[in-house]
Amino acid sequence: MSSGSTHTLVPGAASTSLQRPARGIWWHTARFARHKPLGMAGAVVTGVFIVLAVAGPLLAPFNPYALRPEHVLEAPNATFILGTDDLGRDQLSRIIYGTRASLYVGVLGALAGSMLGGIIGLITAFKGGVADSAAQRVMDVLMSFPMMVLALAMVAALGPSLLNAAIAVSVPFIPRSARTIRSRALSVKEAMYIESTKAIGCSDRRTILYHMLPNCLAPWLVVCTVQIASGVLVEASLSFLGLGVPPPEPSWGNMLVGAATKYVEAAPWMAIFPGLVITVSVFSFSLLGDALRDVLDPRIRTDR
Repeated sequence: MSSGSTHTLVPGAASTSLQRPARGIWWHTARFARHKPLGMAGAVVTGVFIVLAVAGPLLAPFNPYALRPEHVLEAPNATFILGTDDLGRDQLSRIIYGTRASLYVGVLGALAGSMLGGIIGLITAFKGGVADSAAQRVMDVLMSFPMMVLALAMVAALGPSLLNAAIAVSVPFIPRSARTIRSRALSVKEAMYIESTKAIGCSDRRTILYHMLPNCLAPWLVVCTVQIASGVLVEASLSFLGLGVPPPEPSWGNMLVGAATKYVEAAPWMAIFPGLVITVSVFSFSLLGDALRDVLDPRIRTDR
């Protein structure tokens, strides 16, 4: 055999040349923005609201609680960019401070309801039998009530406060999350690797935590994101009805109360700007949730 036909093989050279380059968070972010521009826009707007909620006291131009009788019902101008309300309070400052209350109730309520419902759906799907049937009948009863009616009943029983509003928002989300995660967990339960964990003697706790839960996280994350948008909307509705965040603590919902009942014609900016913020926030969370569903769900994902 001639020397020209021989090749020197370096151990690991072929495998090294075939290795894919490391892809960091910026690569995945750019790819997400390229394939899902609307979802990326929703993520950016959501990030802005989070910054407003965290750094509200630093960003608000005025004290949102200060009464200014000399500036009552001022239209938007250079000093008060979004105008003032019927007590002379700066609308922009109250919207910025209200971001914290609205997102606290909406996000905490949605996350709590999604987590509790997901845990119920995951465990009952794995256990099956009487426990699963009993849990599903309870979920049927909860889902028979409209979301707003159930939230109203909860906050009426608990009383108006920030924490009680979050609890009231979380309850309607429990059955919806439980149903979604249960359907996913039932398909995961039939996989061969779950049968293998039973065969080698893994405990139920280990099987659920280490094998079923990771395969249910994608729909769980999507459910949480989508329900945050509904949570913000439910909080605004409760505050508008006087059962959410109690005054004088600003929230987007209770800022609409006076505007809708007394000053909708004389000072339309009192209703326009809080309503616009609610609309944009709900829309951004919905866009982000839809994009995450398309990216994380392998059954409908198209960008390979």
